[in-house]
Amino acid sequence: MKTVFVLLTERFADWEASFVTPELNQPGTGYQVKTIAIDKEPKVSMGGLTVLPDYELADFYNQPDATMLILVGGQQWGRTSIFL
Repeated sequence: MKTVFVLLTERFADWEASFVTPELNQPGTGYQVKTIAIDKEPKVSMGGLTVLPDYELADFYNQPDATMLILVGGQQWGRTSIFL
């Protein structure tokens, strides 16, 4: 099974991955979708959804099945560090 990660930041744009992730996560595609962030603390989206990341960024390089990293927009991208 190949893993597709969606990178979450504070105030991430929750709708941006909503078109591709359901298709990737369908049975029989060979993909699974997981969330990842700088740490495992809950992240709150622009729409007010609180999401607990599956993985922290330090674990990304230890994932042998990591196939793709989806970067969604959000209000953190304009900052010096997106992980403030």
